[in-house]
Formats: sequence, structure tokens, C-alpha cells
Amino acid sequence: MDRQSLLKTLATLLEDVTGETYDNVQESFSLRAQLGVDSVDLISLVGMLENNFKIRIASDELQTLETVAQLLDLLEKKIGGQKKPNAA
Repeated sequence: MDRQSLLKTLATLLEDVTGETYDNVQESFSLRAQLGVDSVDLISLVGMLENNFKIRIASDELQTLETVAQLLDLLEKKIGGQKKPNAA
């Protein structure tokens, strides 16, 4: 999944979690200040992301997340880490 698709999925899940409408989520946006995501919202969002992408995100990984870009970086790392090696 490319980064733009990830961003689109993230925006949709953010809308589900917060009940707000986000027309143009930018990678530079602060999760808290600009998108209004509080700690409860973040936990809900992470649960949805884990279910959607079949990944696990540790609580210590959440502590450093401040921007949409940082969350996308983490998702790319987690999703990319799922690739299965080619059979020999």
C-alpha cells in the first residue's frame, strides 16, 4: 500500500474515531493540536489500525507519535515488516 493510500485510510479511521470530518489531512499535521486526537482517541485509532492492517503497535511506540507523518512512518514499517520471504 502506498503512502497516499495509507493517509487516506488513516483519515477515514480518524473520522470514525473522533466523529470529525477531515477534508485534507496533511502529513505535517499534529495529531493532538491540529486533529484534536486525545489519548483515548489514539488508543481507539490504534486498535482500528491494528485490526485493519493485521499489525501490532506497542504502547511505547505511541509515546513518540506527534504528527501524521510519524504515524505513517510507523505504519509503513509495520506493514513492510509483514512481507513473507520468497519460498526457495
